[in-house]
Amino acid sequence: MHFLYPNSFFRKPFLGSGVIFLASYTNDYAMGKIIHVIEDDSDIRFIIEYVLLEADYEVITSATGKEFYEKIGIQHPELTLLDVMFPNGNGIDTCRALKKDQKTSHIPIVIMSAHTTE
Repeated sequence: MHFLYPNSFFRKPFLGSGVIFLASYTNDYAMGKIIHVIEDDSDIRFIIEYVLLEADYEVITSATGKEFYEKIGIQHPELTLLDVMFPNGNGIDTCRALKKDQKTSHIPIVIMSAHTTE
């Protein structure tokens, strides 16, 4: 899995079992910060959610584009982690839509993928 991440939000990536996770600055920094994860693979979603919860972030998860848009209308996160491909949409189109919307354009977005090219 590959992540692009804003340096102001995370200190550094660390590698574990072929997956790059993001480590927060401190637990105090993370407290109250909401991260919305959209990932259709339940195992990957669980791992990301687990790591973020352990770092004291609040986590909202979605498995589909439809579920994501329902939740984003209710609560805006401080960061959105988007899978490149998921049911009912994809990360690129979702990123464009969020950046065009004045209500969500300020939210940092990280696009991730478990697929690599050889």
